[in-house]
Amino acid sequence: MKSLAVIGPGRLGSALGRRLVDAGVELTGFVGRSEGSAERAVAFCGAGRVLGADELGGAAAVLVGVGDDDLEPTVAALVAAGIRAATGALWLHASGYHDRAVLAPIADRTAILHPLCPIPDPATGYAALDGALISVDADPADAPGLHDLARRARLQPLALAAGADRTTYHAACALAANGATALHDLAAGLFAAVFESADANRATSALMRQAVELSAQHGSRAALSGPVARGDRDVVAGHLDSLRDPDARSVYAGLMRRAVDMAVNHGSLDPERAAELRALLERDG
Repeated sequence: MKSLAVIGPGRLGSALGRRLVDAGVELTGFVGRSEGSAERAVAFCGAGRVLGADELGGAAAVLVGVGDDDLEPTVAALVAAGIRAATGALWLHASGYHDRAVLAPIADRTAILHPLCPIPDPATGYAALDGALISVDADPADAPGLHDLARRARLQPLALAAGADRTTYHAACALAANGATALHDLAAGLFAAVFESADANRATSALMRQAVELSAQHGSRAALSGPVARGDRDVVAGHLDSLRDPDARSVYAGLMRRAVDMAVNHGSLDPERAAELRALLERDG
């Protein structure tokens, strides 16, 4: 891929676009809902210009970097405007939810580059993408080139299995990233009752970071510790009694039910004690 136009000058389009500029891709510019948003993306990437949608038909490659819910309407609007990919042009999107078929009305040659990385804003996302994983879904002829491009952009490509259920894949992404962020917020809020705000954040971050690192090294079942893994029913009951926030209690009960199953499968929790914990957690969950 020598040159690229980007539709969507938001968080993902700007962050990934700049990464691809770093990889040596010529960024021709951005198409956005407003000229101002496209100008900001051009300035952030230090390359390209504001493009009109009518210029996309001649582009060698186009990245559609809009949100999941906006992808189909964006393609439909381009088709309605008479825009069609140039012969041999590669059109990509960065959605984890949609498959390549969503681009079929506009292009014959399609692919997906979906970063497995939270991108809360362009600058934070650009930094976080350094070394991040990115899933690649493409025809066999295009996959090697896209994997090489990802590596040049300091990303680690993963090949998505043929026929993969993208809804389940995207749900897993949401749990691993957004779910972990929400859990961090919940735990930090509980720690705030015993620590200063900054220390509550530090305690939460340290525990979650260590748990993730141990899971990466040894597998989640082997990394599990704490009262559920030990079968401490009275401690778990005390936890549930202390959690006055219904959301906190529900999240705790749901995750600890999963932890019970993990501990049983790992052999660290006997079935009788596991049954007691499940009954307790199902009642309060």
